[in-house]
Amino acid sequence: MRFRWVAFAVVLLALAAPASAFAYENGRLPQSALAPISHPSVSVKLEKDAAASWNAMRLCSLTSGGPDIYPAGSRSAYRTYDQQIYFWNLYQSGRGNLAARPGTSNHGIGRAVDLANPSTMRPVIDRRGNYWGKIEAPSESWHVNAVGDFPNPNVGTSQRYPRVRRTAGGSRASGCIRRVVREAERLLGLSENGYFSLSDVRALRLYKSQHGLTVNSVVGRATWISLRREARRTSARAIPASSTGTDVRALQGLLNERFREIGDPSRFPVDGVVGKRTTAAVQRFQRLRGLKPDGAAGPRLWAEVVKPARTAMERADATARKAGVAE
Repeated sequence: MRFRWVAFAVVLLALAAPASAFAYENGRLPQSALAPISHPSVSVKLEKDAAASWNAMRLCSLTSGGPDIYPAGSRSAYRTYDQQIYFWNLYQSGRGNLAARPGTSNHGIGRAVDLANPSTMRPVIDRRGNYWGKIEAPSESWHVNAVGDFPNPNVGTSQRYPRVRRTAGGSRASGCIRRVVREAERLLGLSENGYFSLSDVRALRLYKSQHGLTVNSVVGRATWISLRREARRTSARAIPASSTGTDVRALQGLLNERFREIGDPSRFPVDGVVGKRTTAAVQRFQRLRGLKPDGAAGPRLWAEVVKPARTAMERADATARKAGVAE
């Protein structure tokens, strides 16, 4: 009876899993089909789609003050065919827990996890697991399965430096993922809509080329460090309304230069005073660069105003084309 339940669950998961989960023989997935999930001490992996949904669920738990979630050990997520034979033999001899016949296990397709601490971790799965659930082995509270095809990129295993790439925050993304994307957009001086678009990728690649980073289309650890460092540096230059001084003159000069680059002949005095004309120029520049036109000369404005206008966009477009980035 127990084996029939396992077989029935395998059929259910086959209907819920993406086709990529069955592109390889059960228990013999190549490393290219796997991606890491977090564990305190050992290397653990899942099928790529399952890993992406797991990592998103874990990030949402951690950023909301919830517990960490991870497998019990190195054989508690993706499991090779030989490893499944070991657990099957234990089960058959009466010395182990319920196990699927080798070649039929959902561990073997990288879409099952045995939790390290079910009492604290299962509530996270039950509450946040839109793409994880309990659909087999009812006697095992620690055993959970990936269900469905996750529609968003993998954020990786780092809470402090989650990976953001094209389409992050898109279809059916959770609020915590969109918050991560909005933070990246804010630090890049972009409109904070929570969806990492092609124009966001172009701005990211331009930022990396200007700050000595490896130019690619992913916000990773090095990029987060650079963006946050730059935000701390520029935040000291925020200019309140009606201010005067050297920073105001620097801002006015840069605005004049940016407008001149796009063929705008109008200029305003570089007098070191934030008056109506300077505020209006700031708002116009913010609209041109896709920023909120609030007239505030804060870190996001400074991050943009130092970038050449036309040449910056041309370089971003060329870089995107060279990388094969397309809408």
